[in-house]
Amino acid sequence: MEPTDADAWYLLGAASIEADDIDGAIEALTRAVLFVPDYTEAYEKLIVAYEEKGLEAETRYARGMLAYSQERYDDAVTELEAAIEASPELAVAYAGLGLTLESRSQREDAVAAYQQALELDPESFSAR
Repeated sequence: MEPTDADAWYLLGAASIEADDIDGAIEALTRAVLFVPDYTEAYEKLIVAYEEKGLEAETRYARGMLAYSQERYDDAVTELEAAIEASPELAVAYAGLGLTLESRSQREDAVAAYQQALELDPESFSAR
């Protein structure tokens, strides 16, 4: 499996959920969305996995990115800001907020969100 094959990672994540390997599912689905930030189906599965683990902030992040993938930008901002409030160290939520704000042509706010993501995770692919 190629590291950039989002569909293969998605299928592995979906199979992992079915096998009750939630940690494996989260790892695979996170890789699926790494290069495809608007991968609707992967976010739907991530919501299931994060809810199963009881991870509130991560669930809000996945809901926000699901909304982003469906171009429901107001909902995405609401969910991503809630994720950040619940877990201020969640770099992916800042990166997702940056993507959403950029889609809404809020460039300065998007740059600030990306910068925060990079402060928390200098290797953040989405924020770069």
